[in-house]
Amino acid sequence: LLSQTKPPAHTSWLKSDKAAAEEGLKEKKIGALLYTDPLSTPEQQRLTVEYTKRYDTSIEAKQRLVGALKEINRNLRDKRLVALHLSPLSVEPLRYDERDVDFKDWAPFIASKILPLMLLTMLLMGAFHPALDGVTGEKERGTLETLLVSPISPLEVMFAKYVSVALIATVVAISHLTVMALIFSGGSHLLPDSPAFGLELNFSQWAMLACGLSVTVLLASALAVGIAAVSRTSRQGQTLLIPFTLIGAAAGMAAMAPGLEISAGLSLVPLLNVSLWSKAVILGTASWHQLPLLCISTLGWTCLCLWGAAKAFNSESLWR
Repeated sequence: LLSQTKPPAHTSWLKSDKAAAEEGLKEKKIGALLYTDPLSTPEQQRLTVEYTKRYDTSIEAKQRLVGALKEINRNLRDKRLVALHLSPLSVEPLRYDERDVDFKDWAPFIASKILPLMLLTMLLMGAFHPALDGVTGEKERGTLETLLVSPISPLEVMFAKYVSVALIATVVAISHLTVMALIFSGGSHLLPDSPAFGLELNFSQWAMLACGLSVTVLLASALAVGIAAVSRTSRQGQTLLIPFTLIGAAAGMAAMAPGLEISAGLSLVPLLNVSLWSKAVILGTASWHQLPLLCISTLGWTCLCLWGAAKAFNSESLWR
């Protein structure tokens, strides 16, 4: 049966005993196997394809085998119809094509699901590490205690630490956006036929992303400074990094949920709002009038986090 069609590239057919083939499948010597079903009839030959999801090579082999079977099935069907003096089109009375009126390929849709997660995760990581070194690290090295003899208050120390962390996180966020812009613009020229580079964002969309991430940087920095302030050691701070990162990952993964779009209510939810905003910007459905509510709510959460960080800096346990 398989000899009627040319094997796909880097693929070969091997006739073997079923027991030996199944053993070869377990030992990863055979990608997938095909055998006839006892319920076959002269009108319809029933086949079974066996493979395993344990190995990616087996999944790929199954897909190649199924593709070959579809081609064989189509050729046999056409031969039977010709023998019956019927047109092959008679068994396909309805044919339809799918056409996206906005995008030529799947690149923007896939990017709208993945990029918010990447941006949030990198943004939070970019804020946490400088905060951990600037607060908890100085506490361990004993340099934070020297600030007690200087004529500045703990709140001024906290604000200075926050500004430095926010500046570093801003540079990190801008760097990520710049690199992504260069990758997509340069890659589209180097590999024009690659679906991975089918995403094209204009200047307005990049500006929208930058505005949404800029206010989120302030929130992430305030949250990072507050967590670093309550961490007694760098190891404890690294432990707190896990839930800190999971917060951003959960908000980023929410962009993958179908039907979840930016709205007035969701604009009030921290981190989730910028995730859905980034998704809308990539898909081209975001509007500038949605940005003020997002910024105001994010700045409100930032002030709340700064209030918590201020209480931590005013606590005597921070300086001991």
